[in-house]
Amino acid sequence: MQPALCEGIMRPSLRGPGGTIRPSLLILFAAGCSDLTGLNPITDGEDPTPVSVRIDPDEPCSSDTLRVEVQGAVPEAFQWTLDGRPTSIETDHVPAEQTRRYQQWGVLVDVDGLSSPLRDAVTIRSCPASVLSVELEPSMPFVVDPIEAQVHAEDPDGDAIVLTYTFFVDEDEVQQSSDPVLPAGTAVKHQSVEVEVQASSGGQLGEPARSAPVVVQNSPPEAPVASIVPSIPFSVHDLRCEPSVLSADADGDDVAYVASWSVDGDAFTETLTTEWPGDTVPSSATAAGQEWICTLTPSDGDDEGPAAYATATIRSGLFPCDGRNMGDDYRDMVSMGGPDHRYGMRHVASADMSIGRIEVFTGERSGTNAVSMYSHDALDNAPDVELGRGTWPMATENSWQGAELDECVPLEAGEVYWVVWEPINGAQATRAPGGDPVTYRGSHDDGLSWSGPWSNTEKYKLFCCE
Repeated sequence: MQPALCEGIMRPSLRGPGGTIRPSLLILFAAGCSDLTGLNPITDGEDPTPVSVRIDPDEPCSSDTLRVEVQGAVPEAFQWTLDGRPTSIETDHVPAEQTRRYQQWGVLVDVDGLSSPLRDAVTIRSCPASVLSVELEPSMPFVVDPIEAQVHAEDPDGDAIVLTYTFFVDEDEVQQSSDPVLPAGTAVKHQSVEVEVQASSGGQLGEPARSAPVVVQNSPPEAPVASIVPSIPFSVHDLRCEPSVLSADADGDDVAYVASWSVDGDAFTETLTTEWPGDTVPSSATAAGQEWICTLTPSDGDDEGPAAYATATIRSGLFPCDGRNMGDDYRDMVSMGGPDHRYGMRHVASADMSIGRIEVFTGERSGTNAVSMYSHDALDNAPDVELGRGTWPMATENSWQGAELDECVPLEAGEVYWVVWEPINGAQATRAPGGDPVTYRGSHDDGLSWSGPWSNTEKYKLFCCE
């Protein structure tokens, strides 16, 4: 149904037949007038002409420019109204910045050949907020990094904006919430992460916007702690470079190592491989006084991590220099007690010396044994303070077995010391069938108390460092 005409103004604007100028009635909208769309053009009794006018868009919001589209005729004049009142706008459009939500905008268009103007009207509705840009930071994340959406959104009407974030990992949705952060570890290395952001305001949803993908990078392994074994090497030892603390890898990848060596500042390449490529230097290549540096580089198969370094100086070669009953004969069928037994053998240094290795004659069991050099408690005639210690994996064959001490222990001629052995329960006792008797004592509480003394023909060897 057509609304009532609210106000009329005479304007000489339309041409009649033959080109004569005649006044026309310009129909304006007064406040309170309603929808004027769909009115038929007035043709002064002539045959109807397929002419129409419309405002585009027909459901505009305050961010839209209003434009007039005229079909079937040439427009000659435009007149815009706002809430039923004339405006000064006489062009074919109204810029978006001049409109506000809930306003009613109308237009009358004079066209060639029609005696009455064409008209249309629209009401400005509230605009949804829009996401102008969205990107993910960091652009090259690692598995330990939270990934955060950086968003620029605005609402033309100044309404509060609510953002919803939907994260995708390899195109699979993994999180939808108001939280712009994807927790670290949700995506793992080589996976692609995207986020889709939708803004809402004033009860309306805007169009979602999607970020460019970011790909989780491989995390290189961390540096290990490198060690040279033995820690106090002599020229009779092979040198081995190994990780005493393994490299951590954030992706959980297996880590392998490559070792390289230098001696006195020069690269050494004639290495052997025990477990890792290049990890061993043969004893034939070492000499007393040399400084060896091992470089241990970790790799997870994709990237190398930071290298670690260890340094050792070669001491003079170890050689047997003292002991008791040092032949290969032994008293069989005698086993050590235990478990958790310590066995101390009283030793008087035959000369000034520095001890770097201790051996006992044992076998028949497997497990970790330890040997130590102790000072002397003269009051109790027992071991007192541990001066140096070494461990080794015991061989089952009855033989001389032992370990290098963690440091060379100086002994003074004529002073009393104790050679302490921590055997595996039931191991072959280090006893000779005859020979010099040795005073020994036993402990089952880590040396806090000692039983004995007793005397027997015990066997042990001491090796001097220099």
